[in-house]
Amino acid sequence: MKNTKKALLVLLVSSLGGLMMLACLYTRHDIHITLDIRHIQQTASNIEDVVSGEKDLQDIKPKSGSMLLTTRHDWIARLIDPVASAYAQEGGDAIKEMTPELEKAIQNRKARAAEIREYKSAGAVGENKLALLETRPAPLLKEKGDEIRAAVKAENRDRQLIYEEIARQNGKTSIEDLTSIQQAWAEVNRAKSKPGDWVQVPTDPKYLRRFMASDIAKDLSAKPTPGSWVKVPEGYTPKSD
Repeated sequence: MKNTKKALLVLLVSSLGGLMMLACLYTRHDIHITLDIRHIQQTASNIEDVVSGEKDLQDIKPKSGSMLLTTRHDWIARLIDPVASAYAQEGGDAIKEMTPELEKAIQNRKARAAEIREYKSAGAVGENKLALLETRPAPLLKEKGDEIRAAVKAENRDRQLIYEEIARQNGKTSIEDLTSIQQAWAEVNRAKSKPGDWVQVPTDPKYLRRFMASDIAKDLSAKPTPGSWVKVPEGYTPKSD
């Protein structure tokens, strides 16, 4: 009888332990997805601040030796606090290495930032839902059409290189992964837009819901439709974080 009770107790403890581990792994997976987007948007904010001159490139380069968990103890940390463990392991930034190509693309964007700002302010260029630029019908586009289109093409080439390099460094190899990165980045660009800028309304349900709840959408005179273009209201305050 004692042996039977002991066996049942061992079985019960083992089962509970297994369920806890499964729950922990499931939670870890969900946390990874959530933090991944948060890291992408933090990186987007940092890079856009470098492009605008608000930050220095040196400030956003990844720091070495920042591992917070040791291999020997990380499984214990995951079990005790999966959220803290996930964040510590993944780090707070999506850039794992500032490659020469990535640095060059950021520097290129910074060099043409004033030019792009001129075109945006004139209504000749807008931010689309995939964090790329598109030309918009405006008097300046008629005057400087070739010049503006060349700048947009060069800017989008550098932006695309940045998105693809960050995707590669984070093991995101599918078209869906890249699209997800660009959608997350576009949300940051919309938030940093200035009054009078043109932005495209997202079509992805998640980002559409968030846009409709944003300060930009709240101040529009009419409810925008997914994929349409809207002008950022005059009273809007760009997000600086």
